[in-house]
Amino acid sequence: MSSWPSGATMNASLFIRGLVLVSASVLLSACQVTEDQLETYIRGKGFSILVPPSTLYRPGTLVYRENYDPKDMKPTRLSLGYLCNPEHSIDLYKSKARESETLAQVTVTKFGGSISASVPALQKVVDLDGKVKAASSISANIYDAKIYAFAKDDLDSIRDLLGPRCRKIVNGNVPKNAYQVLQVLQASIDINVVIDGGADAKAKAQFVGQLASLGFDVSAGQTASLKGKALFFGVQLEPITTPLVAPDSQLVAGGRALR
Repeated sequence: MSSWPSGATMNASLFIRGLVLVSASVLLSACQVTEDQLETYIRGKGFSILVPPSTLYRPGTLVYRENYDPKDMKPTRLSLGYLCNPEHSIDLYKSKARESETLAQVTVTKFGGSISASVPALQKVVDLDGKVKAASSISANIYDAKIYAFAKDDLDSIRDLLGPRCRKIVNGNVPKNAYQVLQVLQASIDINVVIDGGADAKAKAQFVGQLASLGFDVSAGQTASLKGKALFFGVQLEPITTPLVAPDSQLVAGGRALR
């Protein structure tokens, strides 16, 4: 992986496209699926949906869970925060995360499920008022889906590179809320709307205006599209359950590290 995608805020696009990541081997033996089917498949692969999707949390990143239930060890969705600045952790590690082959392309044809609710831009589309939306065709094409991952020995090497301040912060969150990102799902998504040509002109104009305000490119008043950039929409976390010790330290009976 030569470079990471830039931090795009096209939440809608990335989140759903990320969903395709997991849909790798011809998800559910079909090219058109509902959001519920996508989510079920993703959960079955052991990934949690990252809310909101972003490019912040690369494999190897030291993170904590925000607003979490300590008893929920396998959350369906999660929000993360940094424990350590990447400049002081993963950026010190010269190896790159391994990249999977691009997964199968999928078109999501039914919206309004739990995934939409977690994607602000897509949720706005789902929530648009008017009969025009109901009569229009809305779909999302998920593509360029990939998985980036580090092996556990890579994660261990990254932890060995941490400075004393970062290590102290991580240890302050052990054992309940300290994690390292093991894998991420990344994808791109295009949202397409074919507007009902026979709709009331006033209602249609209002609907087109709503789409334009969401960043859609409206063509000839009949079709609208929103192209997204690659984001991480799903993650797998490795819990850190024991305090980190500097590589040149030795543990004594009392548990204190001596240099």
